Amino acid sequence: MAWQQKPVTSPPPVNYSAIQAQQANQQALLMDQLQKNQVQEEQRQRNAAAIRRPFANDPTATGALDLSDQAQRDRYNARQRDLLDRYRAATSVAPVLPQPSSPPKQKSSSSTTAPNPPQH
Repeated sequence: MAWQQKPVTSPPPVNYSAIQAQQANQQALLMDQLQKNQVQEEQRQRNAAAIRRPFANDPTATGALDLSDQAQRDRYNARQRDLLDRYRAATSVAPVLPQPSSPPKQKSSSSTTAPNPPQH
């Protein structure tokens, strides 16, 4: 019985400039989102200050506004940390390149023993 060997194919060529362009695009999108979040947070702070003014002499309302403001700041900080982590990951990770596959192992044809019949 002759064994047929599949031809070894090489992986397609890696387009490094396309990978770099994709990483640069991802970095730019993340930086844009960081800046957008910052502008939105500044607007939220201005709105919170305007809302707070009429309640300056009401400790209960001021406390509730403080809690709300702190929760919103925490969410903003978490979003920014996530974006920064993603930005750092995009800038520090080398592109994953396909690894060449190893050729299939060939069975030795010098064996004279017959294969075991299936047992039921």
